[in-house]
Amino acid sequence: MSTNTLATTARTRNEWLASSRRSSPASRLSSDDAVATPASASMPSIASWGRRFIVVILLGWVAGFAISFEFALTFLNVAAFVAAVAGVRWPSIGLLGIGVLSALEPITGPLLANGGLWRWNNLNYWLLVVLVLFLPVVVRFHDVHSRALQTLMLLVAAGLFVSPDLVAGSQYVLALATAFGVLLYCVRASQDREAWYWLGVVTGVLSAVGCLIYFLRRDVLQPLNPNVWCLFPLTALFAICVAFRLAVGMREHITLGLLAAVNFTWVFLTASRGGFVTGSLCMLFLFVQLPGVSRKIYFTAFVALIGLGVLSQFPDFQERALSRVDETLDPTKSRSDRTNNRSDLALAGWRIFEANPLGVGTGGFSRAQSQLGLFAWSRQRDYAAHSGWIRILAENGVPGMIALTVYVISFAVVGWRQRRRGMLKLGLLVTSVFVIMLVTYEFERP
Repeated sequence: MSTNTLATTARTRNEWLASSRRSSPASRLSSDDAVATPASASMPSIASWGRRFIVVILLGWVAGFAISFEFALTFLNVAAFVAAVAGVRWPSIGLLGIGVLSALEPITGPLLANGGLWRWNNLNYWLLVVLVLFLPVVVRFHDVHSRALQTLMLLVAAGLFVSPDLVAGSQYVLALATAFGVLLYCVRASQDREAWYWLGVVTGVLSAVGCLIYFLRRDVLQPLNPNVWCLFPLTALFAICVAFRLAVGMREHITLGLLAAVNFTWVFLTASRGGFVTGSLCMLFLFVQLPGVSRKIYFTAFVALIGLGVLSQFPDFQERALSRVDETLDPTKSRSDRTNNRSDLALAGWRIFEANPLGVGTGGFSRAQSQLGLFAWSRQRDYAAHSGWIRILAENGVPGMIALTVYVISFAVVGWRQRRRGMLKLGLLVTSVFVIMLVTYEFERP
């Protein structure tokens, strides 16, 4: 799930408890949350649905171990899709469904895109349908994050008029638009504290068990790009961070802490350096959120024990992950080798920007860098930017870069303004995660 959509609707625990004590459902909705829909009185509690979802997830992964990982992935996507569709009527169930779909998306494409039911980008198509259904609601979003994202999307869309690759550029614009589809799910469930807690638990269990099955079945599965694969546990880890702020009682904190420790270990074992830094920020956030020195010490020891226990079972992956860290810090290697040529692409993007301060048009980076021919290896094919910062800079120039920068820092600024509500730490986390992830991912990934 994208970072901004989770952060936009997060609240403090006391605010959830206070709002739940007010008598009228209408009085529980602020002007920002006026589209939230209360759950039906006849519907079981979200805790019941969360437990059912976990049972479905466990059954799916067991089938993945016994039959095939791809079968489990298809089964879980279908189950989550049903919940996402049901979310049009019951927002809290929809939040769980869209959370599971978002967590699975990074591995769904590489493993299922070659055929079968999930060979299309079903999640994005559905989010566009949701966006159309609730378009009047989206237009009324007036928080600074939504306005900044809307501005960025309009600038990127305007870049299509000068784009040398309309197909790639149009897909990029549509990918940005789907963020509002996820945001709708979050806002409509914003009154349900339990739904956000169970979002962290359900996605945490999903990726914790799913990564285990993948590593156990790795000999018969195709290898995945570490920078894509790590987004599976990272999505769950960020959902846990949001849920951790709203957790009530030691039991909920322990449950989320356990899931965070396991998922952070999986992030490390994927050998994605950017993923590891991002995951470390999430764990630091959880550490800071804990009250009292003793709890912080217990949490650190808890995470260390779980991490060492998991790492000991996968020594080959542990060695690979450590070698990637050593490679990054090795002074004897060139900058290109240490960054897998990402620094070369960044330099190419800067040269493209120097020649075109207003950008070459949305979707034009690949062709522009190939024609530039700055490096021999990059002349053979059209390479993607592999960085949201570089892509925006090269394709949309100064206006796009300003809009993206405003959007990213808006979370820290709003967090500072609402620091008395306890939002500063979350705002800093979101901004920091965006800054880092946009170095190694294009914008639609975070």
